[in-house]
Amino acid sequence: MHLFNPEADVVEAISKFIESMRDMPLPANPLNSENFVDKLLIIFDGLDELAMQGEMAERVAQKFISEVRRLVDLSNQTKTHLLALIGGREIVVQRNESEFRKSKQILHILPYFVDEEEIKNRNFIDDNNLLQIDQRQIWWEKYGEAKGCGYSKLPDELDRGNLREITAQPLLNYLVALSYQKNTVKFTEDSNLNEIYADLISKVYQRVWGNNHNPQIQGVKEQDFVRILESIAIAAWHGGDIRITTLSEIEKYCDSKIIDRILNIFNQDKKASFTRLLTAFYFRQHGVKNREQTFEFTHKSFGEYLAAKGIVRQLTLIHKNLQEHQKDSDDGWDEKQALENWAKICGLTAMDEYIFKFIVDEIRWQKDNSKVDIGAWQQTMCNLISYMLKHGMPMERLSIRGESSTGVSSRGLSLRGEYYCND
Repeated sequence: MHLFNPEADVVEAISKFIESMRDMPLPANPLNSENFVDKLLIIFDGLDELAMQGEMAERVAQKFISEVRRLVDLSNQTKTHLLALIGGREIVVQRNESEFRKSKQILHILPYFVDEEEIKNRNFIDDNNLLQIDQRQIWWEKYGEAKGCGYSKLPDELDRGNLREITAQPLLNYLVALSYQKNTVKFTEDSNLNEIYADLISKVYQRVWGNNHNPQIQGVKEQDFVRILESIAIAAWHGGDIRITTLSEIEKYCDSKIIDRILNIFNQDKKASFTRLLTAFYFRQHGVKNREQTFEFTHKSFGEYLAAKGIVRQLTLIHKNLQEHQKDSDDGWDEKQALENWAKICGLTAMDEYIFKFIVDEIRWQKDNSKVDIGAWQQTMCNLISYMLKHGMPMERLSIRGESSTGVSSRGLSLRGEYYCND
């Protein structure tokens, strides 16, 4: 719908859209009286793509929905002739729920595959046992036929661990299929999930399913996009739930220089700009925290991966700045500054096994693909542990509530040090 003008009259906008599709000839506009159709269903797919320069996408979407409702009401005064189905990312639909007050006006599409635990917990009504069908198998068979690849089902190497959650989502499953077919990522028993996740996020940024044109984040560099996602994940992790955070927490954790660049590109206020970024990825609204609306990663593993990636980025910065300080004491960080920055990211929340595994895989991936000297990282961490044991953690520079700040940060440092020094 990024090619559709939501501000225009809907009938006229559809006519212009049809005219613009010269490479894909479409029938004449059925909403014009001379082309009347007794039963008509119009599907508007991509509500989240109605982003306009200088105006909040939310407001544009509200206007568009109101216009479609008006058209439907006028067309169905005596008999139901016209039905409209509007689809879009969950976060945009949630922001327009007030426009649909009648029962069953909002439909939630299930993934291709729902596991037994979710079926049990959600209490679905499934008289025909449709939830027992793993539609991923059907999709891959059809995809194989269309591409001439000969797939008869979902490849076994994609039906494991976190990849089950990913391949259950239509768009992510398609992105995995692109990578699998082109062999841009290795999918084996020993595959590094971090490589797969990095490839997926890059494809979402590029919007490879839409001719590499992403109107939501046009002008935003991929590096800045990923850095913001990492900051969101760190904010959520520090908040106690790897999936959920608020706009104010996101702003607190994001690099101010990146925020300024985003604001200049979007020409919108901070709330609108952050909402636009959230819409471009896999987020949805999730209740209220401290009187502020919260947002969550739709896939928990994305939050874990991005948090781990942010932690490893901090490790890289610590190593780099300590090296610079050794060469010139006026540059970089000394040990106390390095420990302070480590405590800021790893001292507020306990690290679980899932984030830790992503950290290990991220280090392994950087070693294999970027030829990083992780032996030097190992020595840096061991040196910091030695300094910490002798001088303690510089927690006086931080304000941490709850558990003893020294205990929390020392535990985080020693956990990482144990991995590095013993690996």
